[in-house]
Amino acid sequence: FRFYLINAPFVFMPVWAVIKVWLDPKTADKFRVLGRNFQDELLQQIDADQLPVDMGGTAESVWRNTIPLTEDQLKVFQERVEAAKKADRLWKPNPEPDQIPAGDEDVEPEFSLP
Repeated sequence: FRFYLINAPFVFMPVWAVIKVWLDPKTADKFRVLGRNFQDELLQQIDADQLPVDMGGTAESVWRNTIPLTEDQLKVFQERVEAAKKADRLWKPNPEPDQIPAGDEDVEPEFSLP
């Protein structure tokens, strides 16, 4: 396997050169630090249809290989979301500071997930 760091800033390249010296050569070989022109090297390792368009590939979506829910699974999911809404168990964002009642400034809001 290999780890690719893409769009690495120019200043990172000399830092990587120093770090790489301290690594075992087999370990260092597993890392590729690439700048802005990373597409050619990535396409040597990854098929274009598996690489998103914004990375130089042809895949319209990185989610295209996911398995869609069946109608029954979607119905169950929607029922659970509605039940959670009715039970007021959905996650709520932090209130804006002006929405916190006076005297409750030190109270952390409670969060819950379905």
